Amino acid sequence: MKIAGYCLIAFAALPTFVVGQGAVTEAKRDDVASGVIVLETPTEIRVNITPCSNAGNVVVFYQPFNKVKLGTVTCGSRTLDRFQVEKR
Repeated sequence: MKIAGYCLIAFAALPTFVVGQGAVTEAKRDDVASGVIVLETPTEIRVNITPCSNAGNVVVFYQPFNKVKLGTVTCGSRTLDRFQVEKR
């Protein structure tokens, strides 16, 4: 499914938590999301799948996961790195 014309997200039934105007969703095994990484630690990655929107929709991936850089996305005057993350 395309979101905002450039973000791909594929999920089964996932728990979603609303935060402000956006939502935070925890990824389950085999889920994939692409967007801008807003937080990265050795055990967790948070991906904003709507980086050009005022309401950030974030998918949280806990280890194990794979991360691949897809390129960049331009939001107004900002150019941001775009990644795909897959929960293993």
